[in-house]
Amino acid sequence: MPVAVPRIVINNDTPHPLKPALLKVPTSMLLDELFRRIQDERSQVLEELDREQCHSRHDVRRQQDRLGSVLASLDETSSRWSRESNEVRLSYSRNINIRSPISKLPSEILAVIFHHCVDLPSSVKGHVAFRAWFWISHVCSQWRTLAIETKTLWSRIDLRWPLAAINQFMDRAYLVDFYMSHLPRNRRFADFDIEARGQIIASNIHKTHSLRLSLGFHLPRANQMSGFLSRYLERPAPHLSEFQLECGNVRRSTFASVPNLFNGEAPHIRCINITNVSGPFNSSIFRDLKSLSLSFDVDLPSALTLPRIFDFITSSPALQSLSVVNPQLISDDNTPSHALASRIVAPELTYIKLQGWEPYLAEAFLGSLTTPALQTFNLSHEERTLVPRFDCYPLPSPDLIRLILSCISAEITVSIDQVVVSFYRDPSAEVTVDICSDSPAELTQDDGWNDVLLQSITRLPTRFSYSHLHILRISSYSQFEAIDTANAWGSVLAHCHSLTELEISDPIPSDPILLILEPTDETIICPHLKKLTIGVRPMWGILRGVLNARRLRNVPIISTSFTFPFSLDDDLPEDMVAPLLEETIIGWHEAYGSFRRYRTLTIPPTSKDIVN
Repeated sequence: MPVAVPRIVINNDTPHPLKPALLKVPTSMLLDELFRRIQDERSQVLEELDREQCHSRHDVRRQQDRLGSVLASLDETSSRWSRESNEVRLSYSRNINIRSPISKLPSEILAVIFHHCVDLPSSVKGHVAFRAWFWISHVCSQWRTLAIETKTLWSRIDLRWPLAAINQFMDRAYLVDFYMSHLPRNRRFADFDIEARGQIIASNIHKTHSLRLSLGFHLPRANQMSGFLSRYLERPAPHLSEFQLECGNVRRSTFASVPNLFNGEAPHIRCINITNVSGPFNSSIFRDLKSLSLSFDVDLPSALTLPRIFDFITSSPALQSLSVVNPQLISDDNTPSHALASRIVAPELTYIKLQGWEPYLAEAFLGSLTTPALQTFNLSHEERTLVPRFDCYPLPSPDLIRLILSCISAEITVSIDQVVVSFYRDPSAEVTVDICSDSPAELTQDDGWNDVLLQSITRLPTRFSYSHLHILRISSYSQFEAIDTANAWGSVLAHCHSLTELEISDPIPSDPILLILEPTDETIICPHLKKLTIGVRPMWGILRGVLNARRLRNVPIISTSFTFPFSLDDDLPEDMVAPLLEETIIGWHEAYGSFRRYRTLTIPPTSKDIVN
């Protein structure tokens, strides 16, 4: 039977002895406490994470260091193995002498080898050059293939080669350069077939770039030469750029001729050099010509006239160089009275050489020609070695000299056999004037030459200032004693404020020299003179007067060269040579005490033993 549990009723207002009393805590305090605990737990978690990350970074760094050490070790091992491998290869190559096969050479090296074979020096000619090309085409199959494909390798052909070799070269070349020098008089060329060479030239003239021929040994007569030239050179040459033909040392009474050279069709030709071949030439080939040279080495009429030469010039508006040597002009139209009515203009012509011309013909030529770009004009006779020293050709007239001077600018050089008047500028833009008179006693003041010579000097201020003159050379073989000439030279030097070099060579009287270096007044001329060259023969006494002159003491001479043009071959007796040299050296010693001031002393080899 269930036991009845007494019901206890507790009044809320009455505190129970077993129930604790509830404390009333503010809510804000509870929140603060809760936030603090969360922060503490978060800090603990972050510290644990930091500790774990630190351990991870240390582990990664240690791992990286370990890997770096391994890689360095591998690199060192690889380098050591590479060195050992190279040493093994070198040792292996040295032991068994293994070389790279020549057929494996790169094409760049082969190109250099082939280029060297094409550009053989001028001393290597004929069969030697042919053998060089033959060898490189027979080294191996690769060399042969590449050599045959290199068109420029086969372009230079010596017509003295065997015909089979010439034909091979012609088959492999695109444009060719034919050349043939004089044939030597030996048995090897006794059976030389020059007609066969002419046929090769004629059949390949359409692809010829350069043609240089020296004929004469197998064509000894002019009619034979003319026939050869007419048969093989009167054909169009569309690619020809340079043509040189020399027919020298032949037995004939007239010159060879080629009237219709290249059939008048050579549009690209730039240079023509013809020796001992007379015209008339077809001037239509001269349209783009830049250089023309016509030479004749025997005293025979050349059928050239001034109008014909002017025709060459007018047909070549781009002509820059003209040389006509020993033309032996015979036409009556060559006289000055028959000169052209209107002057011919050659706008590009910079160089003219008229060698072996008579002065009146040169005067007619210059009187009909206008050359605004002319830089060098050379009028001379034959080589002086062909005649005695004092033989004199007809002197150019003063009118010719004045005509030349009227055309002179500050950049022209005029050279004449007896008188040289040169006005030109060197690369440093210094103006040089050369005035030379080497005629004998016939050149006197009565001939008007002194006036012409001095007028050419006094006219310089109208051309350019004396202040730009740096170099002056005075040379003369004449024996005239003209005090006015010396005074004129002294007045010229008085205006040469920038003159640095003065050269006085060969006999001119002592008075002019002393007046140049020892002016009568107190004016100091040529204050910047640094080099003095005096050549005297045989008047050695002049040197003592020159060295004693006040002029040299007032000017610091940095480099003075005294040249002795003296040898035992001169006209002086041998017993006079030593006394003259001794007198000169004593005079120098008395003038300055020693040779320390002169840094250059030149004595010919034939006189050194005497001086010693």
